[in-house]
Amino acid sequence: MAKKEDKNIIDITKRDKIILIAYFIGILVILSPTKTVAYDAETIYQDTEIYSDIEPYEVEERYNTKEAYTAEETYEDSVPVSRDVPYTEQQYYYEKLNQENCDKTADCFCQGYANVEGSVKCVTCACQKIRSVTKYRKEVSYETITKTRPVLNYRDVVKARNVTKFNEVNKTRTIAKVKTEQRTKNANWLFGFVVPWKLEIG
Repeated sequence: MAKKEDKNIIDITKRDKIILIAYFIGILVILSPTKTVAYDAETIYQDTEIYSDIEPYEVEERYNTKEAYTAEETYEDSVPVSRDVPYTEQQYYYEKLNQENCDKTADCFCQGYANVEGSVKCVTCACQKIRSVTKYRKEVSYETITKTRPVLNYRDVVKARNVTKFNEVNKTRTIAKVKTEQRTKNANWLFGFVVPWKLEIG
């Protein structure tokens, strides 16, 4: 009886092993095979682009202009001039005259008497006389003289200046672009999930 039970236990154990092995084989059959799936992937890459740019530059430019300068100008002007001008004036004065009976002379009057031979006579007189005297007076006259004065004039001159101009030039720069590439991946043949191995069936 005991031998029969041991045999049944051994049979059950073998059966379980077979089922377990079959289970694992089934899982391997389902999961292991793969298929190649194509898909689009975006890739960033660098490219050289040619573009136009406005670039400033300086050139020397000549131009005509008016330049102010100071010069001397001669002109005639009438100016007052003061001068001492002589003139003659009649002047009366008294002159002493010692002479008997001088008071008898015109324009004389007696200033002193004396006893001459027993009679009193006028012997000293003051006589009025006239004479010409030269005097001076200020007179203003106008004279024309030459003077100079500064004046502002203008002349044509040629000057130079720096002028900024612009030139269109071609330049290059590196830019990032995106391109679409077709790639492949290994997926499970049944469920389609991605696997890291490749095992294609037939």
